Amino acid sequence: MKLHLCCGNVYLKGWLNVDIYIEGKTKYARDNKDLVEKYGTTIDRYYKYPFNENPDNKLRLVDTQCDLRQAFPNMGNFGTIMMIQGIEHFTKDESHSLIKNCYENLIQKGELILDFPDVLESARLIKLGEDQKAMRYVYCSGKDAYSLHKWGYTYKMMSDLLKEIGFSYTEPWEEIKHDYPTIGIRGIK
Repeated sequence: MKLHLCCGNVYLKGWLNVDIYIEGKTKYARDNKDLVEKYGTTIDRYYKYPFNENPDNKLRLVDTQCDLRQAFPNMGNFGTIMMIQGIEHFTKDESHSLIKNCYENLIQKGELILDFPDVLESARLIKLGEDQKAMRYVYCSGKDAYSLHKWGYTYKMMSDLLKEIGFSYTEPWEEIKHDYPTIGIRGIK
């Protein structure tokens, strides 16, 4: 089984898609098969639409909702847990707890995939005078209470955290194409 956390407006076919419930934005896939067909995608087309061009950009299509700031229940033994542009929306302590929960929900040799903004590249942009662009990457859009970044990571920081929690191996992961600077990492339990 594959778990897609913080799915936002990206519904991955063949995955269990999870996000927080937001009144007026969240719809359940089981009740909206037409939306799954219309907006569902695959990893190779993760951003099916260019940023903010999805006609229903505010739509959050989920299989189940969960507030990941609290320990999520043991939902099964997953081979893969993935969070694209999500971990930075949690505080440092919340992120640590969330990654521990992911570790506990993975099968042996299972993988955790994380993808997050590159804070070092954002700092470089500030030095180059591209402050507005860099601040958007550092802090997010602020369009709602969940669209704010609360912590940032470098590859080394995240690799060290994964190993501290118990992951035996980490490596770069670059399957998702972005139009802004990001870092991807894959940790193996």
